[in-house]
Amino acid sequence: MNIIELTRKAVELAAKDEKLREKTKDTVTSIVMVVKNGEEHSFTLAVNKGKLEFLEEGIAGPDFQFEISEDDYSDLMTGKTSGMVLMATKKMRMTKGSWAEIGKIAAPLGMLPQAGKEIAALPEPDIVSDLLREPSKYLDALLCKSDVILPGPLSSHAADVAT
Repeated sequence: MNIIELTRKAVELAAKDEKLREKTKDTVTSIVMVVKNGEEHSFTLAVNKGKLEFLEEGIAGPDFQFEISEDDYSDLMTGKTSGMVLMATKKMRMTKGSWAEIGKIAAPLGMLPQAGKEIAALPEPDIVSDLLREPSKYLDALLCKSDVILPGPLSSHAADVAT
């Protein structure tokens, strides 16, 4: 799973958390993550009065912006390291925003790696092994639509031939 998919799913999972919604009910802010690995990928986490939203691109004029390598971001989102460690070792840099206001993004940024760790632990769907394990399920589905998938030979309609 790539980092965009992981982040989107983590935001979706975190957005369902009642405690997080309560903590951010008065918060309106935007956080842009700039992830670098040869090329840059930017995406935005928007917090709007308890509602979390993921945007697949960076926005102009965010309240906070962080730069991080793709490997370090992956480690952060899967719980292998923490944001504090990355900030202390200068592997993640805040390029926009104020340390005085960092508290308003602490809750959502703290929740995302927890959600990412849960999502990363889920097994990837493996269609081929599922097909090999339960071929009859797919065969039944195929045969139920055999008239659509495997039409009979073409022939003239009797009414058309008679005229």
